[in-house]
Amino acid sequence: MRERKRKFELYSFFDQKGIETHLRRMAARGWLLEKFGSWSWVYRRIEPKELTFCVTYYPGASVFDPEPSEGQSTFYEFCRHAGWELAAASAQMQVFYNERENPVPIETDPVTEVDTIHRSKGSVMFSNIALLLLALFQGWILWGQVRRHPAETLANVSNLFSGLMWLLVIALCAASVAGYYLWHRRAVRAAERGTFLPMRSDHYLQVGMLYGVLLALAAYVVSEVRTRPAAEAAAFAAHTLLFFAIIGGICGLREWLKRRRVSKGVNMGVTIAACFVLVIGLNALVAAGIIYSTNRGWLESGRTEEYEYEGHTFTAYNDELPLTVEDLVGVEYEGYSRRWTARESFLTAWQEAVQKPRLDAAEGREMPYLSYSVAVVKVPALYDLCRDAMLQARYEVYYDDELPGGYWEEKYHPIDPAPWGAREAYQLMWEDGEQSERREWYLLCYEGRVAEVCFSWETTAEQRATVASKLGIRS
Repeated sequence: MRERKRKFELYSFFDQKGIETHLRRMAARGWLLEKFGSWSWVYRRIEPKELTFCVTYYPGASVFDPEPSEGQSTFYEFCRHAGWELAAASAQMQVFYNERENPVPIETDPVTEVDTIHRSKGSVMFSNIALLLLALFQGWILWGQVRRHPAETLANVSNLFSGLMWLLVIALCAASVAGYYLWHRRAVRAAERGTFLPMRSDHYLQVGMLYGVLLALAAYVVSEVRTRPAAEAAAFAAHTLLFFAIIGGICGLREWLKRRRVSKGVNMGVTIAACFVLVIGLNALVAAGIIYSTNRGWLESGRTEEYEYEGHTFTAYNDELPLTVEDLVGVEYEGYSRRWTARESFLTAWQEAVQKPRLDAAEGREMPYLSYSVAVVKVPALYDLCRDAMLQARYEVYYDDELPGGYWEEKYHPIDPAPWGAREAYQLMWEDGEQSERREWYLLCYEGRVAEVCFSWETTAEQRATVASKLGIRS
């Protein structure tokens, strides 16, 4: 029979009543809180009994303290005389239990109790505000990517997952910070009337968010493993596991230093330094692994071929493409590299294809070049956003005093969509105020998809119809 067990509990730092109620139920089932771990709460087996619990706060305490301060020890002794035994402590939070039926409360003055809680808020509020600012910054960066490249960004499941995570962090931290200060304002007024106002528990909100995160994480992992090559999926899994191992190692280091009776300042300094070193080391290791694996073609799932040209090694791709040069010009050439990449989510899909001559191709200079990108928009409300972003992405203005107009401009201009079988069509055009030049670069709008196609030759009507039949179909 187990004498100890660990549980991952979700209670906010100032949820006194929620924690007390939960620990009372655990004691009635024969489990008494023994300590707060880095990831879980540790319980020890006892005879099931009715216990009264009390959560208090000591402003001067810290998670880096090797042992209770003299003031804390005096406070513990005072509580023991009243029948309150210390169950566990975590930073400023202290949890006591009492076996008496109607024990004398530890805190008897509501004004003092509210003031003590308020003076203990420092590290918790700092962490929440810092995390909130970080989440807002990350959200702002991701939103900028969505505005500039919506189809490509939203097709990446990792972007959707990280966006959801940061959104949940923003909601949780904002609710925690705002909830605390709203409670404090009301609690001060209630204390002046002689009543202590407990903070409302957010336990079920945190549990709901946790299940949401786990479901999103499961969907994310399944999507990444399903869509990535086996070697790349294995690298992704290893990176994720290593990240959590580092977090666990940092927490373990802090607890080990506490057991060694290392001072608070040294423990804090070493732990912070370890965070920087290990996180930077992880990023460096991942970058080196990606470079090493890419150079050896491990992440390409057998789609590549290496060749030598003028003393250097290059990589050629052998992917199947939905539209090829051969489909358009009707001539078979030897020596092409064909690369296809695709990402897909429940919002959009982003597909890119490049067919270009290898450097060692015998007819390399005469061989046509073809590239295209296709945005598949699964949510109609996102269609205009994706189309407009792809139009704007090619807009360039360069200023030059030697030009007739003082500048030249490159942007898409509307053209007749009928030859392309499209709803809308645009062609990239260069102009300097006096003259203009059309390029064989087109943006084609079909139902549910937008295709951007670049040719190295002037297309014919038959070739445009082929493009429509290959890229304009809805998947």
